[in-house]
Amino acid sequence: MRQTLTRRQRDLLDFVHAYHAAHGAMPSYEAMCGTLGIGASTVAEHLAALEQKGWILRSQGRGRGFVLLEDGDVAKPAPTNDYTIPDGAKYVPVSVLPALFRKWLDKRQAS
Repeated sequence: MRQTLTRRQRDLLDFVHAYHAAHGAMPSYEAMCGTLGIGASTVAEHLAALEQKGWILRSQGRGRGFVLLEDGDVAKPAPTNDYTIPDGAKYVPVSVLPALFRKWLDKRQAS
């Protein structure tokens, strides 16, 4: 189960969803700052918190380099034992993360 968000984190996530639905791409830092009336460092902090809480997955060093995770997706290495995860979350092995970004980029370039 995902961790709950602060009001400002929820505002940012809602904006990202709306922007992505309208434009087919992730918003720039400038767009996020301007819409929410916050600075770039605050946007960076909120994006880091959203990633840590399992709402987005970021690619370091890339502008607009993040994807929205679907319910149940968790971007961390799969467990190495037979332990069943109580919350039923699906784990995305780190080795497939580049493929997730490729799929996202392909969709973006096709539109």
